[in-house]
Amino acid sequence: MIISADYYKKDKADSEDNSKRAKRLKITGLVFTSLGGAGILTTTPFVIIYGVSDNYSNHHIGNFAAALVGIMGYTPSTACLITGIPMTVVGFKKSKKQNSYKEF
Repeated sequence: MIISADYYKKDKADSEDNSKRAKRLKITGLVFTSLGGAGILTTTPFVIIYGVSDNYSNHHIGNFAAALVGIMGYTPSTACLITGIPMTVVGFKKSKKQNSYKEF
């Protein structure tokens, strides 16, 4: 009788711990995805502005500036998206799985 009660307590604690981990993974993934999306949305207008400004001069500085701003803005944003999207998906799946176990 004591063994089953201890096992039930340990199983419940493990389930709660897994639920917390899934929730943290989901939140962290959403933060990374949001940062990546915001970075891309912020970088794009600057790349367009610098690219268009080159059409009015013959120095090709605008294209260089657009490329530089694009590299500096898109690289970390893409890294955040590449990291955040899988974390979010895995977190949602794990939390959904944990919630389905709680129904029983």
